[in-house]
Amino acid sequence: MMLGVAWSFNLNPFWLGKKEMFDGPLAPFFRWTRGMPVDREDPSGLIEEVLAASQVHENFALVVTPEGTRGKGEYWKSGFRRIAKAGDMPLTLAFPRGPGRTCGFGPSFRVTGDVGADMDKVREFYADKPGLRPDNKTSPRLREEDRAKESQPAPAKDSGSVESRSTEFGAKESEAQSAPLDQGD
Repeated sequence: MMLGVAWSFNLNPFWLGKKEMFDGPLAPFFRWTRGMPVDREDPSGLIEEVLAASQVHENFALVVTPEGTRGKGEYWKSGFRRIAKAGDMPLTLAFPRGPGRTCGFGPSFRVTGDVGADMDKVREFYADKPGLRPDNKTSPRLREEDRAKESQPAPAKDSGSVESRSTEFGAKESEAQSAPLDQGD
């Protein structure tokens, strides 16, 4: 469906599909429509392959379905974000909507080093879009978000008197906390 939307905007996008799709009788058609096979067991090299195609083809566009499955899952696949970041390409959100079979494009943005902030934008956009199979919808969440939270240091526990601890700049925390805030410019 999203390929049809892209074609209606005179785009000739590449798209990703599981490698097994490219072994059957429809393989020539899939390649003709610029399909790129993905080995889900060993996706190494995929980003480089996509980036190489982006350098060769003017007005490069890539259609990716980040849920990566027709069944409900716990996480989205993260390749779309890694490709956009590695290629410094804008990420354009798009959607199919089941009732009425409508679809369209949303905002574009460049991904940053903050996976949580990037995915907050994605979650906000898709919050009211049920997709084609609402019962199988996977909330926009990446494993990297959980890993980023786990790798953050735990907040320091209070070890006693505030006055006995010093801040990084040498002032006692009690002095720093009690300093008035400058309200003017």
